[in-house]
Amino acid sequence: RHASMVVVPASLASSNPAAARPTRASSVLAPASRRPPRGTSAGAAAFTRRRALTMHAPTATGTGVEAAGVLGTMDPTVVARGVLHVRTPLIISKPMSELLGVDVYLKLDALQPSGSFKLRGIGYTCQKALSEGASQLVSSSGGNAGLATAYAGQRLGVPTTVVVPRTTPEFILDRLRSYGATVEVHGAQWSEANERAVALSQSVGGKLVHPFEDEDTWTGHATVVHEIKADMEAAGLGGVVPSAVV
Repeated sequence: RHASMVVVPASLASSNPAAARPTRASSVLAPASRRPPRGTSAGAAAFTRRRALTMHAPTATGTGVEAAGVLGTMDPTVVARGVLHVRTPLIISKPMSELLGVDVYLKLDALQPSGSFKLRGIGYTCQKALSEGASQLVSSSGGNAGLATAYAGQRLGVPTTVVVPRTTPEFILDRLRSYGATVEVHGAQWSEANERAVALSQSVGGKLVHPFEDEDTWTGHATVVHEIKADMEAAGLGGVVPSAVV
């Protein structure tokens, strides 16, 4: 019997590092079965009896990811020496599952080195840009995309500039600089910072790493779905189609 599920790729809000810590009530991915609504003892007992299956923990960059066949449509020549993101755990949340009456799985991309799933797509975009001749990276994001770009630039050893609006919190500026990025504060809002980033990238001949509008970024982000599929198949849930992916 197959249960409907909600698969949730979790991201770490850049202002809340504690969000990366799984709750004690969460467990590693286990076989799915329909459970009664919260408060039903039979459902709680069934959940407790489940045999947890060990899944893939975060791995070092370039190990355990490629071999698992979860890179989707990434160009293998671009990532021949490894990717910048890590494979993250997929866990089942007991509290959320009991509340909703279906199995709820959490994809813990808050454990990515830069703090969110953004590293998947941004990292690949940066790698591909360098393979095509770019020598600098320029971002216009004061959020997770900017952090991912700064981290990627540091790992790849290329000069990186992140242009942010004046509304960006100081701790974000510090975090960007900790990755070795040059931080330029410009404009009252993101659109003004982005205009400056576009002009800067053109003047230095660098790669403009847009926070979300880039096909290579979409390709990288899609690896989270490939990982979820592989993890569910490894747990014997390959034939189960989630009711929703949030």
